[in-house]
Amino acid sequence: MALNQMLSVLDEYDKFLQNFTHPIIEWKTGQRRLIYHKNLKSTFHWRFNVFLGFGLHGLAGIFLLLLVLHGSVKLSPLPVLMVHIILLFLWCYNFFVGVAMVLHGEQFVDGWNLLLWEFRKLEVNVPKTTTKSKSPRPAEPIDLFWLAMSGMIYQFTFIPFILVLAAFILRLDPLIHLLEMAKLTPLLHTLSYLSIFYVIVTTHFEGCRLYPLPIIVAFSLFKMLTCLILSLTRARNQWRLHNMVTKYVRLFIILEKMRRLQEFFIAAFMLIAMCATVLFTFVTIRMYTNFPLWFYSFFPSVNVFIVIFVLIGLGVGIEVRTRSEEVLRMWEVWMWGICAGRERQIMRRRLDALRVMEFGGRIHYGRLYRLDRGIQLKYFEKVVIYTINLLLGVPRF
Repeated sequence: MALNQMLSVLDEYDKFLQNFTHPIIEWKTGQRRLIYHKNLKSTFHWRFNVFLGFGLHGLAGIFLLLLVLHGSVKLSPLPVLMVHIILLFLWCYNFFVGVAMVLHGEQFVDGWNLLLWEFRKLEVNVPKTTTKSKSPRPAEPIDLFWLAMSGMIYQFTFIPFILVLAAFILRLDPLIHLLEMAKLTPLLHTLSYLSIFYVIVTTHFEGCRLYPLPIIVAFSLFKMLTCLILSLTRARNQWRLHNMVTKYVRLFIILEKMRRLQEFFIAAFMLIAMCATVLFTFVTIRMYTNFPLWFYSFFPSVNVFIVIFVLIGLGVGIEVRTRSEEVLRMWEVWMWGICAGRERQIMRRRLDALRVMEFGGRIHYGRLYRLDRGIQLKYFEKVVIYTINLLLGVPRF
């Protein structure tokens, strides 16, 4: 992984998505590091938008769906109801991600910055070939992973405009439905409409800023950690096995600082990705005649984006565990060649005490699953099953 490409993606995120308000976890382009804002005053606007906007939209969406189930309200045609369910999932995801960033973001940012510092040292220490020829230096190969990340940022820069237009023009917002149901005086109706306008705009813009941030920092963690583990397998390091074990322990300690929020990101992203993939596929197949093209194009494009990034994310997460297992097995072989007697016994105890670096999905203290070989197949198997059941269970309209 090229350090410059990763930093350029974070700089683009800062340029296009970190505007107007300071999120609680912010990338500083000048300092080249993540910042966790402890000061309530500097992040009050962000907290207000996240907790009020997503919380209010989540409660309004649940209340409106309960009215639909009770028969008091009818959302017709069916595509409107399906879009309400999709948006409700997204709002709940953003709300809980915001809460997790407030509770566990400080430790995560400290660990991520330490890992970035270790990775920078690795990049600086890479031997560079010197030549006297005047031929230009070959360009750095483009990493398709970070190219896709850059495209994701541009996509989330324009999506909020589509969602805001859809909320007002197509009436795809629960707050607007509840306002139309309420019998208010003209003055109260006007004031309520202005308040709802602010909440809707800030909700979609803050949401499209919260979607890519966990993906960028989580995937960059995977990539940096994989490169650092691979650096421990170089043949010239076998004569410095004690130092390599110490470095592995240091990386493991850094990982533990980030584990709680990282594994919550994994659990939340996989859950919302599965729900969104099923519902977006349903909308793409069944409802292409119910929405104008400018809004309908949102569903298949985001669906493709989710599938690609789930494949990439699960792959890089599994690679960390795979490389970690390879390192520990390789060190056991090195131990028999370079250690003897008492030193071999001490090294064996140290290697037995080391644990494999792995990730999973966790919500608070409960781990739901591990990122292991075969999880990609299980994930898409569930997606296909749920999508077919939804298509067969919901009649045509």
